[in-house]
Amino acid sequence: LTHQLPIDACAARIEPSLGVYTVVDGAFQDLGSLTLPPLAGVCRYPRLPVTRTWPGVALSGGARLGPFLRGVDYDVGREGAVLDGTGAAFLHWCGPGDPLTLQSGETRITVERLAAGACRTVRLPLNTATAPDLTLTRPDGTPVRLLGPPLPAPQPRERYLPLGDQLVLVGDAAALRGTPENGAGVVTLIWRAARPLQEDYAVSVRFWDEEGNRLTMHDGQPGLGALPTLKWVARGAQIRDPHPAALPHAPASYSIVVYERFRLTSLRSWRTDEAAFAWP
Repeated sequence: LTHQLPIDACAARIEPSLGVYTVVDGAFQDLGSLTLPPLAGVCRYPRLPVTRTWPGVALSGGARLGPFLRGVDYDVGREGAVLDGTGAAFLHWCGPGDPLTLQSGETRITVERLAAGACRTVRLPLNTATAPDLTLTRPDGTPVRLLGPPLPAPQPRERYLPLGDQLVLVGDAAALRGTPENGAGVVTLIWRAARPLQEDYAVSVRFWDEEGNRLTMHDGQPGLGALPTLKWVARGAQIRDPHPAALPHAPASYSIVVYERFRLTSLRSWRTDEAAFAWP
């Protein structure tokens, strides 16, 4: 069993626990749990690709400068608009810079000291159709100014969905070809590689009706098999990945799962293993 931590979550000490249960007559039956030995976390963050470059610098009193903001990306809500609790803002910071604490609503995240060339991406909840209301301080409470243009507002259906530390979904489009009674749906995904990939991943697109029944699905290597992820050798490479499927009628939604083809383990996003989107 492989469990992946989200790319923007890290701790120096991780205390995993394991629980086992079964379901009998629709009810959960707890079979026991145990706490596993603590693990040492390694907080080395790869440099995620930036789709919206947005420069800025954190500045506080004295010579306390940095880190530098290099971009802001948004993943908006499931229905294509920013809905309460279903969106996220990703702020990409790079060193050199002193530690920085970000406060947005009840969410509080500290970016550790970053050396020159080191970067970290942090995720904040996005609950409105406007840019997040940020308060910046040093860990000791010293106020910090973010020098740069005001943060941009998210756009409808804007997409930025890191999966593990491997690849990022930066765009998706859906269309129905033919007639409503005899049509084919096509979902086209746009990927960016976070690093040269060393695993062979498949992408599964599932089509759903309004009652939550799966109509059909399309699984395969990206680019209709022509662009397997083992060929994604350049950091930041952009890949166009269409997924067609015959449909009895227009779906209500579709979902995406990315999994390693040999072990069948799924890549996790900040949402879930399976990210769902409304049909246009």
